[in-house]
Amino acid sequence: MINYPTEQSTTFENIYTSNGRHQIVHAVAPRLDYYNIPEAWRSAPIVHLGPVAQEVEPSLVRNFPTSLIGITPQGWLRRWDSNGRVSRTEWPEARFVLERSGATVISSSDVDHDESRIEEMAAACRVMAVTEGPGGARVYWNGDVRRFRAAEVVEVDPTGAGDIFATAFFARLFSTRDPWEAALLAAEPEPLRRLALQNDRAMIRHYDHQLTQLEEELKRLTHKTAFRDYALIQTVPGIGKNLGLTILHEIGDIRRFPTVKDFLSSGVSDGN
Repeated sequence: MINYPTEQSTTFENIYTSNGRHQIVHAVAPRLDYYNIPEAWRSAPIVHLGPVAQEVEPSLVRNFPTSLIGITPQGWLRRWDSNGRVSRTEWPEARFVLERSGATVISSSDVDHDESRIEEMAAACRVMAVTEGPGGARVYWNGDVRRFRAAEVVEVDPTGAGDIFATAFFARLFSTRDPWEAALLAAEPEPLRRLALQNDRAMIRHYDHQLTQLEEELKRLTHKTAFRDYALIQTVPGIGKNLGLTILHEIGDIRRFPTVKDFLSSGVSDGN
């Protein structure tokens, strides 16, 4: 941990009401720039840029070429009046920052639940997670979006919940490179259940690998021993490479069926 002495630190007051959270800024720290970062930290595997009140220089995102850069941009989306009352604002550097980040986590409340703005930000990101309080989270990746339920817990204080999710999400994404798994585990606060999910995912990955190897070996053997039959069966409308491979190996030697009736009664034709 590095602590740079300043005259003041960023200080917020959170006021929770039935209409949502209201915030008041009492003080803002000086802006953090690249020269403030220790040399040893500049090659960190994960870099999390999380401004609270515009106090992180957006251009920092271009200074970590070998790191997974995680962004929580809520502080760039805030402005405040002379009384410190916080409201939403435009983010001119959004595309510049998002395109250079490895992953971004925002709350839907950070943009006043503006779906068009969320879609615009997601289009500029490699990976983006949108947290929705008790509604869980949704993750955008490769043009797809998936939803993840939040764990059912008794809420004591919601302050910082999104930051904890983001930290867990970035750490898991770095280790697995799988945004779906990262979101699934980040949304699970119970350690034993999280361990069980990790084991389940590891088992699924193992079987996926085994099945892929088996499929590749079947294709290799089929091209070697039954290339003509494999090509011929794919001329039937609706039968592609995978289904053709399945049917071909389910049938085996076609001569074992003396008649069409014997073939139909075997169950091969209905996929059993």
